[in-house]
Amino acid sequence: MVCSRQAPKFNWYWSDPSTWSGSVCAYNGVYDAQNILTHELGHSYGLNDHYTSAYQDNTMYGYGAKTETKKDTLTSGDIAGVRALY
Repeated sequence: MVCSRQAPKFNWYWSDPSTWSGSVCAYNGVYDAQNILTHELGHSYGLNDHYTSAYQDNTMYGYGAKTETKKDTLTSGDIAGVRALY
């Protein structure tokens, strides 16, 4: 396997658009697109999901909830993970 420091090319396919919000704050009953997209972009840089409660505020925490917006930005743990890889 050849390793590269370049992010891979990828396409995003969103499910039912009525379950997503692109606004600054997620509406009741929908997922915030930036919250989820920021998490998914972490995978494109090689980061894995974390499932223990110690990481629940990190972008790479493996669970997301409707109306959640705390993963819109990276935490120090997320940044440390990227720095360790690159």
